[in-house]
Amino acid sequence: MWLHQREQYGIITYVPKRRPGDTFHVVIQKDWQRQVMLECINENQLILMDTTHGTTTYRDMFLTTLMVIRPNERTRSVGFSDLTGRQKPHSGISVAWMLHEQQDATIYWKFLDSIFTDEETRQKVSHVMLDEDHAESRAVMTFFGNQVRTYWCTLLLCKVTHGIINVNVKKM
Repeated sequence: MWLHQREQYGIITYVPKRRPGDTFHVVIQKDWQRQVMLECINENQLILMDTTHGTTTYRDMFLTTLMVIRPNERTRSVGFSDLTGRQKPHSGISVAWMLHEQQDATIYWKFLDSIFTDEETRQKVSHVMLDEDHAESRAVMTFFGNQVRTYWCTLLLCKVTHGIINVNVKKM
């Protein structure tokens, strides 16, 4: 029953806290999210990773979201149109989540390893935008290597058009 529920809810990694020193984390990605991620990474090699900071009701619990930029279907450019047909600068979509109790490079590396299970997809990622968090940055650089450019987004005033990042960011 538990295995069926894991699949039903998209749980791809579950590590309970059984003894002191264990780090609880659960990674969630439904099949449709994986498919969207793969399609979007083929169009735009940018991923965004964001972790909540004290916004959950539980002490010492964090929620990390992995997002990709979805291309505009009408123009095949990065962006989307709203219901009135006006062009919007970008459209991010969540493709995975991790609920976890620690913020360190190891836990973020495990998150990325659960999501990017094949080398071909991993190699396609060329840009990563993060919170101003050194643990996330270390994990990304360790996981993807020197092939990626990493950016800190200090304010979520990010604009991505035609694969070009136009943001108030600090390049790391």
